[in-house]
Amino acid sequence: MKGKKKVSEKERLAYEAYVDGFQRLEINKDAKIKCWEFMKCNPNVYVHCPAFLKSAGRRCWLVAGSVESSMFRCKVSGQDRNCKECEFYKKVKRGEL
Repeated sequence: MKGKKKVSEKERLAYEAYVDGFQRLEINKDAKIKCWEFMKCNPNVYVHCPAFLKSAGRRCWLVAGSVESSMFRCKVSGQDRNCKECEFYKKVKRGEL
């Protein structure tokens, strides 16, 4: 499978922990601001964003980039070294949004 990075066990477990954590929080995805709204992304950009396409606006770091990697697919988060440096990520994790 050319072009696909093999995911390590550590990365897989980290991903599953994030998914599990958000499922336990029971976040109402419709009522809270989504990353593309917070970042004021142009509709021409966010309609192609993996977070938008996978309805992951409150957990964009799970699909738009990587919390521990420099492999980004999100144009906004790509400006940072990793998603943990993104202001949206920080505010959601602190419960401010």
